[in-house]
Amino acid sequence: MKTKLLYIFLVIAIITSTESCKKDKVKGCMNSEARNYDLNADEDNGTCTFERDKFLGNWSGLLANTNNPGTADTTFNFPFSIVVSSSSINGVIINDFPVSGAPSSASVNSNNRFSLVIPKQNLTSGLDSFGISGTGQISDDQIVFILLKETPGILDTISVTAQKQ
Repeated sequence: MKTKLLYIFLVIAIITSTESCKKDKVKGCMNSEARNYDLNADEDNGTCTFERDKFLGNWSGLLANTNNPGTADTTFNFPFSIVVSSSSINGVIINDFPVSGAPSSASVNSNNRFSLVIPKQNLTSGLDSFGISGTGQISDDQIVFILLKETPGILDTISVTAQKQ
């Protein structure tokens, strides 16, 4: 009987010590391109954040054609949105941007300053075809864009100041 009790005690001790040695999974962001990447994470918990996230959302912009400042038809307010692009981790799409009349793609860079780079895109709005390119800098809840709009024989510099809504 004593042998059986000793055997049962040893089995319970072994099971208990084996169970207590199991390591709990560390949950966190497992995408190495994310701002909050966790090198120790064993399981992704869906909390990854990216440089582009600061730009996402609805914006209200004030557009001014700097080649013709002060004229009534070149300065106006407009809403637009910035959404995630599937093209890259830091890719975004700018929707309803009146300069282009079509969604514009952009990417977000950070060197202690967040900037939005809009590569040259050839777009058509109505009967007009033109190229658009530029950059945007973000500070808190404001983006300042400097854009170049190229139509045959004309190069317009356009500034846009936008507030996050």
